[in-house]
Amino acid sequence: MRFLSADFLSKWSQVEHPKIDDAAGTICIKIDGCPDGKLVVSVVMIDGRVVSAELGSIRGRNLELKMSYELAASLYKGEIDPAVEYMKGEIKVDGEMALWLKLLPVWRKRFVSQDLMLVPGEIIF
Repeated sequence: MRFLSADFLSKWSQVEHPKIDDAAGTICIKIDGCPDGKLVVSVVMIDGRVVSAELGSIRGRNLELKMSYELAASLYKGEIDPAVEYMKGEIKVDGEMALWLKLLPVWRKRFVSQDLMLVPGEIIF
């Protein structure tokens, strides 16, 4: 299964994710340098839970993240700290900073603890 494919995103959204406070909204992640060019992934959260993840941009986004494909893959694998990459400017953030500030500590905790909640099966990067 290819990383960030429709099948991958469907399976990723079904993996048990930690509840993130009362986080709610649509997060659009714009990724450059993908094998097939640019890609947009939309993640919908309701009551602190991921309810869907799909390719393409959904109207009414609350938060937009921009990053490279290489960075997205390294973040998924738990190889790098998202807080450090944000501070270095490698993750660009636009929109509701309150939502970002709810997501970042949980994302960073996963990196530190290596509790990665990976999609089962072989992932092709």
